[in-house]
Amino acid sequence: MLSQDNLIQASRSSADFDHLSSDEEVLAYLPMAWVGDNVFSIGQAYVRGFCVNCPENRDTVLNDLKEIGPTYYFAPPAVFESILTRVMIRMEDAGWIKRKMFNYFMEHSRNVGTDILDKKPVSLMDRLIYALGNLLVYEPLKNNLGFTRLKLAYTAGEAIGPEIFTFFRSLGINIKQLYGQTEGYGVCMHSA
Repeated sequence: MLSQDNLIQASRSSADFDHLSSDEEVLAYLPMAWVGDNVFSIGQAYVRGFCVNCPENRDTVLNDLKEIGPTYYFAPPAVFESILTRVMIRMEDAGWIKRKMFNYFMEHSRNVGTDILDKKPVSLMDRLIYALGNLLVYEPLKNNLGFTRLKLAYTAGEAIGPEIFTFFRSLGINIKQLYGQTEGYGVCMHSA
């Protein structure tokens, strides 16, 4: 059986690991029975004192996400997958100029975005092209998704596909896969 002390210790350890502060904002929308929601939406807010936002109802979660613009986001892989699918479908319906620009800059971000996020060496020209892509594509896209202020994102529950990691990390979103054990609040973290 899990105790409150288990929850507090796991929450404190994971908040320390990612340097979470009282300035964070999170959207708590996951089932309360899921241990991940207890740690990442409630427990960490308790130990750090950051703001926990709740959606109006389950049908408004994506609109509430956009409106709130959390700094910290926790979601199962299916949510990240549905966000990516929604973006790709919308781009299929976009005009040819937007579609061409999106495809060009997303291809560039797949090549250098993760290196920039990880602070690895990237040529000046690639950085300039990425900065232009940030202005024209990445930031407007993140704004539309509610991820403009997002500093950190977690996913857990099942393995996430590499194309989903690549997409979000290429946009400069620091997404991490968690593996855990409900019975012991055990969590193991690493970025893709």
